Amino acid sequence: MKVGETVDVLRTECNANSLIGWTTGVIRELTKENCIIISFINTPNTILSLPLSSPNIAPYGYYTGGNEWREELKEGSLIDCLDTVNVWYKSTVLAVENKEINGRMMRKVYVGFRRFESDADKTDSKGRPYNGWSEKYDELIDPYSLRIQKPDTIAKMGKIGCKKGLDEDGRENVDDTSDILVNSAVQEQVYAVLRNGEKGRVVPIVEMLNILGEKEGYENMLRRLENTENFPLYGNFIGKIRYGILLH
Repeated sequence: MKVGETVDVLRTECNANSLIGWTTGVIRELTKENCIIISFINTPNTILSLPLSSPNIAPYGYYTGGNEWREELKEGSLIDCLDTVNVWYKSTVLAVENKEINGRMMRKVYVGFRRFESDADKTDSKGRPYNGWSEKYDELIDPYSLRIQKPDTIAKMGKIGCKKGLDEDGRENVDDTSDILVNSAVQEQVYAVLRNGEKGRVVPIVEMLNILGEKEGYENMLRRLENTENFPLYGNFIGKIRYGILLH
């Protein structure tokens, strides 16, 4: 790694929603203490310092698939977007604007939390039928924000969420509205995700669980469990999982 290189980095984005996810940054400095100083596109004053050996850094595009699709966003582009109350919606880019912020020109996208569909019941001020939220909730957002993701990779059925509180068994509800369903970089199913606020040593565990899914490990486990005539003893079964035999 060298100064000026673009990398993928696991970042916590602090705004109305504290999001954690993979984004891209630029290495600004390599310190004598073996730390990497990283800044971000459109928010150059936001600095992140990580150890050189941190698992939260990866080669550019490894997790994000690169920024090209974000740079190509234009009027009419479909996206998934997180609103200010932490719910993902199937959304549409209404316009692209260049705004001066702190003396620098920044590219922003004007987002409508709706999709224009011919069979929809509601219409906007231009008479276009849509499903979703009205123009009242349109918002100007940084195209590199974690709040914007590729279409139909996170938003489920237009609106879905989990209300805060306890379920019927007294357990705390898990908010899964930020769960990624598809790795947009390689268009593969995602089996395990990071929850907001989780990072560090949790990252390799999530990676291992996804590798297990890619190699059909979970399907093989289910097939073994369904084979009641040759059901393995618990210790032997766990041992096979540990040493990867169930992957073959």
